[in-house]
Amino acid sequence: MPALILRYLLTRRIALLAVVAISLGVMAMIVILALMAGVQHFLVDHFRHTQADLVLVHEDRGAAQEAAIRHMLLPELSPQGPLVALSARTETLALLIPKVSPDPVFEERIEGVRVWGVDWSEERQVTPLNDMLAAVKDANFAVPMETRADPLGAGGIILGDALAAALGVTGPAGPGPHEVTLALARATTGADGKPAFDETRTAVVRVVGTISSGHAEHDRTVALMDRKVLRTLKHPNPARATDPITFHARIDPDADAAEIVAGLRQRQPELIVQTFVEAHRSELLAIEDQKRIMLVILSSVIAVAAVAILGMVWLMVKEKTRDIGILRSMGLARWRIVVLFSGYGLLLGAGGTLCGLLLGLLVAQQIDPIVNGLSALAGVELLNPAVYRFETIPVRFEADSIGTVLLIALGASLVASIIPALRAASLDPVRCLRAE
Repeated sequence: MPALILRYLLTRRIALLAVVAISLGVMAMIVILALMAGVQHFLVDHFRHTQADLVLVHEDRGAAQEAAIRHMLLPELSPQGPLVALSARTETLALLIPKVSPDPVFEERIEGVRVWGVDWSEERQVTPLNDMLAAVKDANFAVPMETRADPLGAGGIILGDALAAALGVTGPAGPGPHEVTLALARATTGADGKPAFDETRTAVVRVVGTISSGHAEHDRTVALMDRKVLRTLKHPNPARATDPITFHARIDPDADAAEIVAGLRQRQPELIVQTFVEAHRSELLAIEDQKRIMLVILSSVIAVAAVAILGMVWLMVKEKTRDIGILRSMGLARWRIVVLFSGYGLLLGAGGTLCGLLLGLLVAQQIDPIVNGLSALAGVELLNPAVYRFETIPVRFEADSIGTVLLIALGASLVASIIPALRAASLDPVRCLRAE
């Protein structure tokens, strides 16, 4: 059988074409799935360390309930409790506009952002804000070392580095404008019962620097201010503010987050508790959906190769019609005819799958020089560093993804070869012997 297949590969171009097509399809699927898995793992692993482990929201609202909520959570922070650190945060939507500058381009820029009101001393115990400050490489955007202990103490604002670049502002050391206009508005109900906004409150705030989480979309939409300053800017009477208060918590790295969440939900039913994965489920599911879509699209390449296998086996059945008649007249069972021809097609598919697997692993491991070479050849950056913030392209091989690719390739080859094999087994021996 192997000698027969080798001979047909050398004499039948369609057979060689089928092997090459399956190899390319399998290689493409393995490389793309490895890249998507690597990017997903990079984003989750890198971005996760910039976020709180748990998010806790109380059903009550307003600053008046904060002390009561803290007292309720105090047992969870004890040495025997599941929480290591806790910080309160308020969040509001706002517009940021660069302060009027000589450059008219900056005057036209406006960005909608989520402004986090934080207590710096608490927040730095829950999220690695110091690390995010240090991650800013450009000195024009960085918070000066001497003020990093509490950069918000003077009432300034910290922007995500991507947001600062979009607005055209820089930190104190930068050449550009260092101030932005913050516009806030509270949602209310108008006299007609329809949603409305009360008086918009604006303030010019000083940009004291930027942070970088490594996640471009996140850094484009986030800004940090002192919580008390933000409340004063937004509300005429801060003591009666009714903004929801969110508590962010850090847990022991070795602890089971799911078990801690289940315990908190049981002991504190008034709290809505979410893990990092639950809070960012939409982003994580989006990547999984993209992987499935790419798997379906690239499977079409293997389907085309499977058609070539079907044609090759069908051609072989036509050529060997008299031989089939002789074998059938000598008593060869029909199922052996099916095994003979379907085995031939399956081995073609297996050969292409194996070659594609080896090529895919090799190309994925050498993806950096390949992408750099293609970028230089095309004269454009295939992976924009402003979006994909990694020095080397992350690649991650997942056994289940590779197994799925192999099953798809082998399954398509088997289906394509078994159709003409069944046709061969159904031929009448007498008519086969009469065939020219």
